[in-house]
Amino acid sequence: MRSIFTLLMLIVCVRGVANPAANEYNSKDHFLKQASLKNQKMLFQRTGDLNSDGLEDWVIVLSKDRAEEVALIKLVVLTKLRTGHYAESVSSMEVEDYYRLSSTSSFDFEVKNSSIYFEVSAHTYDEVFSTVYQFKLYNGVWRLVGKKTSSSNVASGENPDDDFRKVEDVNMLSGFTISTLVRGNKKSERRFTKKIKTHLLKDFDFSGTYAAP
Repeated sequence: MRSIFTLLMLIVCVRGVANPAANEYNSKDHFLKQASLKNQKMLFQRTGDLNSDGLEDWVIVLSKDRAEEVALIKLVVLTKLRTGHYAESVSSMEVEDYYRLSSTSSFDFEVKNSSIYFEVSAHTYDEVFSTVYQFKLYNGVWRLVGKKTSSSNVASGENPDDDFRKVEDVNMLSGFTISTLVRGNKKSERRFTKKIKTHLLKDFDFSGTYAAP
């Protein structure tokens, strides 16, 4: 009787390995193959431990081409499991990829400190803008925990006081904010707490106005 029970358990385990759950994938190649069936392909990827379990998780940007229309992009987070499989933890909104058509704006991202840092930047002739979003798995939810915006101007005139750099660093959990302004050789700083809303990674739209007040 014990041997029959052991055999049944072995069959269940083997089936579990061979047939992962709907949001699990045997490997990175398995995920990309499934994505290709939806006309999606990988544009960028980064790896790193996002949940402090010692395993290397996977963050990618998927692109979906559309005939005579702007391609769509979305951010996908896949957590590596002890089995070696990858589980799709969360994905952002799927939005039109106007970055591909722009020569004045771009985005980049990295994985560090168990977080995803996603930077959106743009520039004009004499001014540069940047927003860095920090996403983290917090109390079981992928949400925005930090936001840093900056803008700078290099004046064309001879007066250095016309140059400025402004940075606002916000803790999106507590609302604690550090606002810094550098104009010429002068620097001022304000520290204060403001009311903030909860912003989730699933609602991220790749824009510099996401989570704006």
